[in-house]
Amino acid sequence: MKKLAVLLLFLGLILAGCSDLGTNAPLDNPQAANKTNGYEFVKLPVNNDAGATAVERTFWTGRFIIGHFGGNVPMFRLYWSDNGIVTVQSDLDIPAQAFNGLKLIYYSVDSDLAVADFNPEMNFNEDLNFTLKFTNIDLSGITNPDQIEFAYLDGNNQIQIAEYDELNVDLESGTLEVINAKIGHFSRYGFVR
Repeated sequence: MKKLAVLLLFLGLILAGCSDLGTNAPLDNPQAANKTNGYEFVKLPVNNDAGATAVERTFWTGRFIIGHFGGNVPMFRLYWSDNGIVTVQSDLDIPAQAFNGLKLIYYSVDSDLAVADFNPEMNFNEDLNFTLKFTNIDLSGITNPDQIEFAYLDGNNQIQIAEYDELNVDLESGTLEVINAKIGHFSRYGFVR
């Protein structure tokens, strides 16, 4: 009986943490939010798993974090494409005191765009740091690495350039990497051109 109560409590926390999923504007209508302010999010090579649904081609990661202590939420995924194996590596670093209480912090990366969608909708007392790297993607339409930036959607679904420590673009190997992008609120963050 005690195990059942713990399981029900755990499921309740997950559902409570997921209840904000529909409130983020980027997730309500992702196609409408893919091109604004002259920028558009970089597309990823198509996932060759033809039998997978869109949900199955979306990679999720998350952890329960106590705001007082902070923590991190890492991800490593890969999938097959016409380019070969595409890898997705990320780490969300949450400093101590960034928010109050216990929250299920989670984000997703799908195989359509080089973006991460964060939940639940919230603002932070102190910026979080996000490192994201994609390898083996098709960057053949880009002639200059300076065409790439790392950005986010603001409250009006406009793409705004984010602050970060370092941006690495390797056109030959198809690598995009941002190191320590500053996240002051949860939204859609990703590479734009």
